Amino acid sequence: DGLYWADGRTLDVEGGDYQVIENLRIAYKVARRTRIRAIARIGDRAFNSTPGSTAAAITYFGKDLRTMAKATTINGQPFPGDIASPQDGDISIQWTAKNLVSVFVVVRTVDCPKGITVNIMLDLSLNNGEG
Repeated sequence: DGLYWADGRTLDVEGGDYQVIENLRIAYKVARRTRIRAIARIGDRAFNSTPGSTAAAITYFGKDLRTMAKATTINGQPFPGDIASPQDGDISIQWTAKNLVSVFVVVRTVDCPKGITVNIMLDLSLNNGEG
């Protein structure tokens, strides 16, 4: 009897970060967007190991996170962004060799209820004890 719901099967290990499909979808969305940005920077001499260039690259790679964190209004109804606003240090760039770089991205999801409990209390004190 009734309807049964379940998160999508993510095949993540017990206690893993991707057991909830909403987290996996957000991680994939960030991965797709960051990959496109990274491909555009391959062989680009403007992206180099100088402190100024690395700081510019951190801003560049964080653009999609800032966009995904913005709230949207549809038909007068506000909707939160896909993720929480990025913080300082969420994008990290590490030069592992003269011509090889690693970009690390931290994403924080926004909570979404999957169950809502409503508690109702009856107050008869205004009725002078009449029930």
